[in-house]
Amino acid sequence: MSKPAAPSTPHEDETLTYFVDGMDCASCVQKVEKMVGTLPGAGEVKTSFTRQTLHLHLDETQTPRATLESNLRALGYRPSLQAGQESHARHDHAHAPGAADAHGHTHGHTHEPIGANPWYTTSIGKLVLLTGSLLATAWLIGLIAPPFAEYGYSLATLIGVAPFARKAWVGARPCHSPN
Repeated sequence: MSKPAAPSTPHEDETLTYFVDGMDCASCVQKVEKMVGTLPGAGEVKTSFTRQTLHLHLDETQTPRATLESNLRALGYRPSLQAGQESHARHDHAHAPGAADAHGHTHGHTHEPIGANPWYTTSIGKLVLLTGSLLATAWLIGLIAPPFAEYGYSLATLIGVAPFARKAWVGARPCHSPN
């Protein structure tokens, strides 16, 4: 006979990897690393703005995962836990009467990948799709009414370049950190 399942508690020092949508420059990485550095129980932080990832060890008895995620959202990013990172502690793994024991058992559920975002769901992907659609529309307008095509191309260019111009402006300003 199997023992009843113990109440689930957060894993100590769990390794997590997040896709952090919007963390796409060195300044963003610094903001995220500084925020994570203030969390008790967070350590071995590795970030990559080219892949938009945050990899860390987190002792959830000191800082819950939800706190990390809400802090990332407060900074303006959209975190999503990477595939295979869902903690088994968040599920009831008690076996039904007559269920197989610890060797060769099943939990009766599957863990779907978390944070396996297709490129077109990211903010940059959406910008690419919007800009491409505007360019295609400008091309069609050029076929139908050539004198108005330049307005469509200008609009597509302004929308496509706006986020980069904003980042360049923010990066060129002197840093006014509150600390």
